[in-house]
Amino acid sequence: MPTELNSDAVYALVNGHHGAPSDILGPHPDEDGRTTIRVLRPNATAVSLVKAGTGKKAETRMGMERLREEGLFEVTVDGAWPAGSYTFEATTFN
Repeated sequence: MPTELNSDAVYALVNGHHGAPSDILGPHPDEDGRTTIRVLRPNATAVSLVKAGTGKKAETRMGMERLREEGLFEVTVDGAWPAGSYTFEATTFN
């Protein structure tokens, strides 16, 4: 279950006033062995999380849920996905 976000902190983040954006953005592992990953892409209409395949394992691609109109997206995945082990693919406004 993703951590509940404080609405004041999210407001500060999307308006560029949050002093510690990594408190909200990036990977956030939980006690159940899952990781919630968030990204801010203000000009995106959709964002996917992409983890490169290794060996015979295929690339993993997951659509992210849009949490805020300002472009805050989130997905929760199984296991540990440390920063740097994935990228984002965004569809932007025309």
